[in-house]
Amino acid sequence: MNNTTFVNNTIGPATSFAGTYKGTAVSVRNGGNTTIVNSLAYASNNYIPFYNIQSTLTFLNATVYNPVSSALDVNNPVANNIYNSILWTDNGTANIIAVSNGSPTIHIENSILNATRQGTITGSNIITTNPAFANPASGDFSLQPGSPAINSGNSTFYNNSSYGNGDLGGNHRIAQSTIDIGAYESNSTALPVRFGVISATARNGQLLVNWSTESETNNDHFDVEISADGKQFTTIATVASKAVGGSSNTALTYQYSTGLSQLVSVWGGGIRIASSVSCRYAKA
Repeated sequence: MNNTTFVNNTIGPATSFAGTYKGTAVSVRNGGNTTIVNSLAYASNNYIPFYNIQSTLTFLNATVYNPVSSALDVNNPVANNIYNSILWTDNGTANIIAVSNGSPTIHIENSILNATRQGTITGSNIITTNPAFANPASGDFSLQPGSPAINSGNSTFYNNSSYGNGDLGGNHRIAQSTIDIGAYESNSTALPVRFGVISATARNGQLLVNWSTESETNNDHFDVEISADGKQFTTIATVASKAVGGSSNTALTYQYSTGLSQLVSVWGGGIRIASSVSCRYAKA
């Protein structure tokens, strides 16, 4: 899940998740493997945004906030990896990472977490200072000037080719010499193309890709790219920009479709829309 904001996600009370984990935004279960990139999940009450049971869960430049309780609960997980991310609670006695079962190891690099946490922690450059969000009460988790998250990440963890070159706010992902920690980049500027929604659907032997832009500046075209592994991409089509002269301040929509049979050998579900100046990633 890339460039996604989870706001008070709720799982219905009639489901098997009712009770302790009711309200979990993302539950990775039974051998799953999920990576959360450039994403924000926050609670306004006592629910735990992420739950990992016997699976692999990785955070990369993510921000997870719970004002009163844990950000992550783990139950005999396969792996938990936290890179360039913020997991924070305002409750000084709560475990930001809670262990409901097992003796897990959580690997953390260049991230900000409360000092109170469970499990065996490995890694380096773990910061326990308040990240100084702009205004959590109003849902603004960008960084205040002087935040310990600024320029404290590790840029080698983040792959522009896989995840795009923008943060959650549509600004350049690396604004200065080093990537920031969390979903938002401080002191950054807007990307020349601000993407809206991007979706890809495989149905009835066809791949259908839809995307929109909120604004474009000096943009000539888009390349529709596919990938088998989310790392190496192949261009399958070029779509001209609808913006007059390459620039527009109004929303524009685009669509591309092609037969799936010719893509079998090179496609594993990864779709990337790359403009001449920025890109976004989706999965079908």
